[in-house]
Amino acid sequence: MPIKQSLHKGLVPVHIYTNDIDHSAIQQLLNISNLPIVHPHVAAMPDVHAGIGATVGSVIPTRGAIIPAAVGVDIGCGMNAVRTTLTASQLPDNLARVRSAIETLVPVGFEQHAFDKVRGSAHARVGRPLNDRLDRIVARHKGIMKMQHKFAQTWICQLGTLGATTSSNCVSMKSNASGSCCIRARAASAMSSAATSFPPRARK
Repeated sequence: MPIKQSLHKGLVPVHIYTNDIDHSAIQQLLNISNLPIVHPHVAAMPDVHAGIGATVGSVIPTRGAIIPAAVGVDIGCGMNAVRTTLTASQLPDNLARVRSAIETLVPVGFEQHAFDKVRGSAHARVGRPLNDRLDRIVARHKGIMKMQHKFAQTWICQLGTLGATTSSNCVSMKSNASGSCCIRARAASAMSSAATSFPPRARK
């Protein structure tokens, strides 16, 4: 992925992997690049946008320091592009039915998959490898349990959902240079409980 632009106004350069970036995000990145603990540069991914303090979609490597707040409340954000077996020429001119199918299958906002449909399904089998790791994390950090009602069954129902209905969360279908169709998903998972509990521990 090529660097689209670089800024050299701080103590370290800022490498940005998109031309689509707003002024407020640029200003945040420049502020971060002036911190003496940042090294050797700051990077901004294609989904970069202004956050609360730190820029969402940025990579901030540090030397001799940790910045918990730079993780932000979007700690569970993720972006993925999966190439399908389809080509652009195989798709209909009108993708309304494709969009409708995606909207039916992928819950958004506060919605989630129904537990009675998830239990024992392929959906649950996909999530099973995560279960042991999640149990270990929760055992060490019991405050995470406060994030969700019925935590043990809620997280599996939220697997495969889009999250909050903001402009940065989306499912889209695109074709690449070779004509292959890709489905791209960008979902946020705002973990306010984790964001408020871990920084005080880090300060100690």
